[in-house]
Amino acid sequence: MELVMRVTHKSLNRVRDILLKDNEISRLSIRFREGKDFGIEGYIIYISGPEELCKKAKEKVEEFVENVENEDDILKRIKEEEERAIEGFGNLF
Repeated sequence: MELVMRVTHKSLNRVRDILLKDNEISRLSIRFREGKDFGIEGYIIYISGPEELCKKAKEKVEEFVENVENEDDILKRIKEEEERAIEGFGNLF
């Protein structure tokens, strides 16, 4: 499962602490990105992993985050950037 949520600068550290200090949730793939890279104010949180843990993560931070309208576009851009990074890393060897 993959999630994309928006968090304000004010709540970023609180959300980061909640997600990364939980023993189970911290095992998920969690990335924090500046929203301006996607035309959004605040920060983007990208989470991927097993559905049950992703839902648990969302529940824990739901009072601090908002859904994003263009989630599919953001997911596509994140995946493209990851693929380019992997390809670039592979060229080093």
